[in-house]
Amino acid sequence: MAQFNQESEKKEFLGYLMLGLSLLIIVLLIFFSFMKADYQGDNYRMYSSGKYYLNSFTFSFTANEKYENINFSTAVPVLFWIGILICSIGSLYYIFIADGLISFLQMLLHSIGGILGLIASFMYLNFGKRVIDQTSPEWHFTAGFIITFAVYGLFILAGLGVLILSIVGVIIAKREEKITKRKNRELKQKRYHENLKEAKTLIKLGRKQKENGQYHHAKKSFEKALELVPRYATPKEELKDIKKLIEKQQADQLIAEGQELLSNYYFIKAIEKFDEAIKIYPKSTKANELKEKAREKKIQTLIEEFNALLSQEKINEAKAKIGELRNFDPTNLNIKKLQNKIQEAKDKVMKAKVKKREDTLRNIINTYSRIKLTNMAELLEFESTIELQRWILNLPDKSGFYIEGSEVVIAEKLQKETSEAEAAIAKLLNDFEQFEQEGRGKV
Repeated sequence: MAQFNQESEKKEFLGYLMLGLSLLIIVLLIFFSFMKADYQGDNYRMYSSGKYYLNSFTFSFTANEKYENINFSTAVPVLFWIGILICSIGSLYYIFIADGLISFLQMLLHSIGGILGLIASFMYLNFGKRVIDQTSPEWHFTAGFIITFAVYGLFILAGLGVLILSIVGVIIAKREEKITKRKNRELKQKRYHENLKEAKTLIKLGRKQKENGQYHHAKKSFEKALELVPRYATPKEELKDIKKLIEKQQADQLIAEGQELLSNYYFIKAIEKFDEAIKIYPKSTKANELKEKAREKKIQTLIEEFNALLSQEKINEAKAKIGELRNFDPTNLNIKKLQNKIQEAKDKVMKAKVKKREDTLRNIINTYSRIKLTNMAELLEFESTIELQRWILNLPDKSGFYIEGSEVVIAEKLQKETSEAEAAIAKLLNDFEQFEQEGRGKV
């Protein structure tokens, strides 16, 4: 019998129902095996230990003229129909639920065997006992006895049939498994050859696409070929080559974009393009050379801009260019040189300022004996006349500058070409420089 599928409630229900009916038949067989047969007149009665008997005369038939009127207990047809019911249920179960034909045949034989066993048992009660006891030597009882054992033989054959079918089922299953494996192997080989044929076609197409420069299309063709036959070495090698060609193509495109930026003096953006090209295709010597060229151009441009600003005495702007150079190339040897140039330019500017201030002050001293505060503040580049007044008021009493109203009076001694006048002028210049360093006066 096929195994019941425990996941299905329907299968479980029918399985338990068949099991219960089978147990019922077994119990009844055991019960009737203890029955004794006796013949009283025209009636045949079965009883158990002389106490329980079944003799309801409800089932009878006449065997032509040679047979006596034999009355059987109602147990005979009841058990017969129970057997038929089991056979029917088993048939339905195995037609709709069983795993296969072998299982169905096993169940059918099992059910028929049960029915044959029941019939044989009751035929023995009717015929066998009389023949053995020689109480009824009539030929029909002897024939019934022989038929009884024939039915028993069929019952045994039914049981053997179940066993034989089990063995046959195993053999068939093994054979089917072997056939299935062979078919699967043949199908696999067939599919492999079909895939191989298609893969070769794709490889041929991919090579043609590669020759025409259609690298991305060629890559897809080789990838499809490799999917069809994963262990095929040819598409693997072609994929490696096409990937390198695609990388080189992408790198060349980036290099071209970088060259365009380089020609338009966008050095930083050009370097970024060259870096991308090197990342994609590290073997590109052109990208490395152009990157170095762009770096040199950028450094050269920064130095040229620095020199131009420094020549215009735009020291702060020139210092900013040094900062750009440091950010771009921290180890550049020109940074120190440019810093020295900044310091030299500062010193030069300072000397020029001192000389200009000295010349202006001497010119005021030599030209004016009295000068308006507004005019003097303008000549010495003070922010306002108030700052000029503060400077003069902070000078020593003998400095030679005095304020009268809105004018500055210049002492006559400063206009003389004497050492005393030179010392006084030098003192004025020094005081003026200190005044500026304190954040006042000229900015």
